[in-house]
Amino acid sequence: TGSMGVMAALSGAKTTNVDLSKTYLSWAKQNYLLNAINLADHDFVEMDTFSFLKESRQRYDLIICDPPSYSVSKKTHSQFEVQRDHSGLIRNCAKALKWEGTLYFSTNLRNFKLDEDIVKSYDVVDITKKSIPLDFRDQKIHQCFKITLKS
Repeated sequence: TGSMGVMAALSGAKTTNVDLSKTYLSWAKQNYLLNAINLADHDFVEMDTFSFLKESRQRYDLIICDPPSYSVSKKTHSQFEVQRDHSGLIRNCAKALKWEGTLYFSTNLRNFKLDEDIVKSYDVVDITKKSIPLDFRDQKIHQCFKITLKS
């Protein structure tokens, strides 16, 4: 629903919101408008994230990737499973980063295990505990990683 993009936009960032779902992009736009953010200053792209990352020549300072645990798409005739497909998704996001950029990767899959190849290929910091408010009842709601290119 674009909440991270709204926060970035309120901080002065230009954002690109990518989702295959027209419904979720519409909600994101509504959330931008509710926060008095000019939509003309931000991009809303209805597209498969893998395709977007492969086609885009843009390089980003920050990417927030919060994929669903599982998704089936009639548009792309494909299935996405975060445990199976996260390595390729993270690698494609990393290619779209500027040299000193940061990728935040989050998943709600409770038994998620980050691929060892990702840990070896990038600088990875598990920031899960820092990303969940202390008063939040379910401390296992998601896992979150800060990923940067190895220097």
